Amino acid sequence: MDYQQDNSQQIPSTAAVASEQRMSLEVVLDALVEDLDDRQLREAVGRLKSEMASGKSLEAALKSIENSAPRYLVGMLRAATTSDRLANVCNTFALLRESSDRAWRTLQGLLLYPLILLVVLSSVTMSLSYVLLPNFSDLYNEFDLALPAATESILGAMPLMPWAMIAMMALWLMVILLPGIFGYGYSLRNSLPLLGRLFVSISQQQLAATLASFVELRVPLPAALEYTGDLLDDRGLARATYRVAGLVERGLTLSEAMATSQAFDRSLATIAGWGERRSQLASGLALAAEMFANRREQRLVFIRRVVPPLALVAVGSGIAAAAAALLMPVIKLIEGLTG
Repeated sequence: MDYQQDNSQQIPSTAAVASEQRMSLEVVLDALVEDLDDRQLREAVGRLKSEMASGKSLEAALKSIENSAPRYLVGMLRAATTSDRLANVCNTFALLRESSDRAWRTLQGLLLYPLILLVVLSSVTMSLSYVLLPNFSDLYNEFDLALPAATESILGAMPLMPWAMIAMMALWLMVILLPGIFGYGYSLRNSLPLLGRLFVSISQQQLAATLASFVELRVPLPAALEYTGDLLDDRGLARATYRVAGLVERGLTLSEAMATSQAFDRSLATIAGWGERRSQLASGLALAAEMFANRREQRLVFIRRVVPPLALVAVGSGIAAAAAALLMPVIKLIEGLTG
C-alpha cells in the first residue's frame, strides 16, 4: 500500500522476510520484536515461546498469555492465520514504526533548536546581568545621568531575564515531554503554534495506517479500534479511539462514531465514511494515512524554513534593542563632554 511506503522505497521488514520464507513462528516473532523494539512486546513474545515450547498449541499459548500480553499481538496472531497474512501484518507494523520513528527524529531536531537557543540566551543574559550591567549602572550613577525609560526598563528587567529563560526552558520541556511520560497533556501540545498541527498529523497518520492494517486482516472493527488504541503514541487520541470502539460496538458506523469526538480530524471521518459506503474501509483509511503523511512532510518543510530565521531575527532584534538602550546614555554623555 502507498501509505506504508511513506514516499520512499519500501523495504520489507525482517519479520516479513522471515514469514515469507516460511520460517518458524518463533523466528518470525523474534524478528518482529527486533523490528518494533518494544519492551512489552519482547516480554510477551518470550512468554508465548515458552508456552509453545512446553507443547501447547498456538491458540492455547495465546489464551494463557492474553491477560498480560499486548492485545494487538494476540489479535494479530489470531487473525493472521496464514504465512502470507502474517508477513503482511509484520511488514505493516515494522514500516509504521519506522515511519513514526523517522518523523519523531526529525521533530526532535526541530525541538532541540529552540532549546539550545534558550540555553544560549540564558548564558548571555546571565553574563550581562552579573558582569556587564553593574558596570553600566555604576557609570550612570557616577555621572548622575538622566536615563531614558528604555534604559531603566533594561536595568530593571535584565537581572530577571536569566530566570525567565530558565522558566521558559522548563515550560517548553514540560509541554513537549510530559505527555509522553505521564500520558496526559496531549491537547495542550497539539494546540502549540506551528508545531501543534505537526503533532496532530503524526498521530492521525499512525491511527489511520494502523487501523487500516487490522481492517485489512478482517479483524472485527471494535477489536481493531482497541488494538489500534493500544499502539498509538498519542494516548489522548488512544483514549478517544477506545470510546469510538464502544460506540461502534453499539451499532454506529466508524465515521459516525469519529464525528462525535474532536480528537479525530474531520477529513479522517469523511474519508472513513467514503470507504464505508463503497465497502472499501481499509483502502479509505490507507488513503487517509497517506494524506496525513503528506501533511506531516509539508509542515516539517515549512517549520524548517520558517522557524530558524524567525528565531534569529527575534534574538537579534532583542539584543540590538538592549544594546541601544544601554549605550544611549553613554553616547549622550560623550556628546556632552566633547560638545
